[in-house]
Amino acid sequence: METEIEKLKLKTSEDKLKSIAMNQLTQQCAELCRSEDNKIPELEGDVGILHKTHNVYQSTFADNTQITYQDKATQTEMIEENIHEKILNALTTLSLKVDSMGTEIEKLKLKTSEDKLKSIAMNQLTQQCAELCRSEDNKIPELEGDVGILHKTHNVYQSTSADVFKKFMDYDKTFKVTHMSDDVQGILSLHEASHMRIHEEEILEEALTFTTTHLTSMVPNLSNSLKVQVTETLIHPIRKILPWVGASKYINIYENSDAHNVLLLKFAKMDFNMLQKLYQQELNKLTSWWKKLDIAKKLPYTKDRLVGGYFWMNGMSFEPRYRRLRRMLTKVINMASIIDDTYDAYRTFDELVLFTSVIQRLDIRSMDSLPPYMRIIYQELLKIYNEMEQEAGKSDGVNYAKNELKKLATSYMNKSDWLNAYYIPKYEEYLSNAVVTTLCMLLVTHHLIGMEKFVIKEISEWLTNRPLIVRAASLIGRIMDGFADHEVFCFSLGEFLPN
Repeated sequence: METEIEKLKLKTSEDKLKSIAMNQLTQQCAELCRSEDNKIPELEGDVGILHKTHNVYQSTFADNTQITYQDKATQTEMIEENIHEKILNALTTLSLKVDSMGTEIEKLKLKTSEDKLKSIAMNQLTQQCAELCRSEDNKIPELEGDVGILHKTHNVYQSTSADVFKKFMDYDKTFKVTHMSDDVQGILSLHEASHMRIHEEEILEEALTFTTTHLTSMVPNLSNSLKVQVTETLIHPIRKILPWVGASKYINIYENSDAHNVLLLKFAKMDFNMLQKLYQQELNKLTSWWKKLDIAKKLPYTKDRLVGGYFWMNGMSFEPRYRRLRRMLTKVINMASIIDDTYDAYRTFDELVLFTSVIQRLDIRSMDSLPPYMRIIYQELLKIYNEMEQEAGKSDGVNYAKNELKKLATSYMNKSDWLNAYYIPKYEEYLSNAVVTTLCMLLVTHHLIGMEKFVIKEISEWLTNRPLIVRAASLIGRIMDGFADHEVFCFSLGEFLPN
């Protein structure tokens, strides 16, 4: 526009050219106003002002063009100054309004996109949570395998809600029998999924009831291979069976299926046989260790639970790379079993007080004060922890593991105190002590030491503060163990009761 004004100044003597230029300028201003008006209908007030400015300019221009040029040179000069001044004023006003409109546009953009930004922010927050999970996994490579499993489980649960099963349900929130009456494999899958339910997940609770009832009723009419699979699923769902034990059973089921893949079946058997051979080698070395202790002769009051202890530890970490962990934990769990039997069955109260005091120190110089049968236990405990320090280094993890053993001995002693004083503890008092004797904390802290890589101090400290997940696992273990003991007691008692 300034270029156009300069042209007008240079060609003041050319009336025709001046008129053409002024008309063009007028049209450009009008088009600019109209285009801005169309883009921003919300700014009617501002656009109105621009239109008024534009009209003033048009009317002024029209009035001036109607002047009779008697003295062409004089009139032209006066008109030019007046017109130029008004043009510049109009353009200045227009420029200011355009800038103001730009600001209003930005405000409108922010206002109209507020909801969208909120949605984006929530999505970003979700992504950040997922990234945090992955970043924490990267920060703790020592727990890579376990964190990986937990992370996959978390992602599966997040992406798959129980609501996906609603399409199989009636309006009364019960599953439709007609839709799945002949689909045995579909009901089997739904049954397995129902065992992944969490607290108050009503859809999967209903799914468990539905599938259990219908699978049980189907069993007599199924083919042999399918009957075996359904029966096994009802007793041991995938979620509640050891992976390699479940693999062994499923290999047999899969082999009897007409649709099995021969090559896949061959590799599955090969993998299982190699794993079984590794377990046999590990158990062979542990058996040699157990025989050298001569526990059956030196401590005849204890139970021989070597194989059972190894099987338990195998369930915690069955992967081949955790062979050191399985060996270490099997020794610890069997020594804990011997200590438990010592407190329960073969001791005097004074001996237990002394034994508990010595375990709190875990020092070889304290061993001479113990009775001979207790020295065997105490000496072997010291050897096991020396092995841990040699293999894992004298880390904080080993010290935390020792502390858990000391807490276990204290809990066993509490039970002996109650028995000696004929004291019946309150439920809360009993449970607080009992969650320690489930060995959950003992096994978790020792588990970290047995892994291949060094465990950072923060992880051990986190565990010693007894996080909710560990306390919950201990409580569940204690209650389940109590149920099992009660059933065994009732079964044994039944043998002595008259019919």
